[in-house]
Amino acid sequence: MNASQLQIIRKAGYSLLALIFSLTLVISPTQAQDRIKILNEFPAERSAQLDGLEVNERETKIIKKEESMSPGITIPLAANKSSLTVSTFPWTETFEDDSETRGSWTQEYTDGTYDWTFAAGSSGGVISAAYEGSLNARYVSASGGGSTILASPVLDLSTLSNPQLSFWLGQENWSQDTNETKVLVRTDTTSAWQEIAHYTNSISSWNEFTLSLPNPSGTYQFGFEGINNWGRANVIDLVTVLEGPQDPVFAGAGSVDFGSTYFGGSYMEDYIINNLGGGDLEVSFTSSSAEVSVSGLPATIAPGESDTLSVTFTPSEVNDAYAGSFELATNDTSNASVTVNVNSEVLDPDPAIYISEDFETTA
Repeated sequence: MNASQLQIIRKAGYSLLALIFSLTLVISPTQAQDRIKILNEFPAERSAQLDGLEVNERETKIIKKEESMSPGITIPLAANKSSLTVSTFPWTETFEDDSETRGSWTQEYTDGTYDWTFAAGSSGGVISAAYEGSLNARYVSASGGGSTILASPVLDLSTLSNPQLSFWLGQENWSQDTNETKVLVRTDTTSAWQEIAHYTNSISSWNEFTLSLPNPSGTYQFGFEGINNWGRANVIDLVTVLEGPQDPVFAGAGSVDFGSTYFGGSYMEDYIINNLGGGDLEVSFTSSSAEVSVSGLPATIAPGESDTLSVTFTPSEVNDAYAGSFELATNDTSNASVTVNVNSEVLDPDPAIYISEDFETTA
């Protein structure tokens, strides 16, 4: 590598194209596979190492290097899928070497050709090990986008009246980038996939999720679609399919946060109720704080379905820590009365300086 290849771009007037070209010159053949992502400007004359970030201020840029991940265990493409059908429930997939059904998982490329693998933990960050055991399913952390579906074995759900899917998921953000995960289902192996959940936020530790599986059949499949945004790699572990409860089951957040609002305004947020049970869920309004109103009730929510309420907040005074609530009544015996907290920081929309004048004469 000659001296001209080591030149440092210092002049602010250089175009982005010139910067990329110069960076290409200083990467040796063995480094060429380590693609980089320019994140943002950084002042000159210092150097440091951060988690996954190389800060080289002489180049006035922060760059993120693509991490090398252990290769993991290859998952076959859908064309090579096994003929195994799971018909005994509850059924749990551990992704361990001794799993009898791990070899029947397949993958389908939907954008690009990045693979799911069976490995330990994610691509770096906090999730460094499987939730349980030694291995989990893992997607990728890479530049260039891409998405791939990890498809389950075929399931005969004909004997279940309220089939449910539970799983543990992680997708930690990396320097403001976060991968995404969709949960998809279909009634047979040739039908189009239907989305039943989409997780877009950073999940920096193992979290469990439970979903109802709609339209059960004897040739059912579900899948996890990993979407690569160059966050830490998506990870899935301890997947279980089981018969859910036959009675209605209320599921909803414990609070609605309006964030910063202004006295004198009116604000609306959605509140989603899910029925994770096997019977119709009846929901009605009971009461609320004076500043809070709820519309969309009463409601009847079928098994596996959801309903969205509109919550309106009209602050009556400035309050840096407003705390109100509303209450619901349901026919879920475990949640017959549900209290949902409402929070906000209520600001003064137009703070003014007041001058008092009594118009009296003074000596």
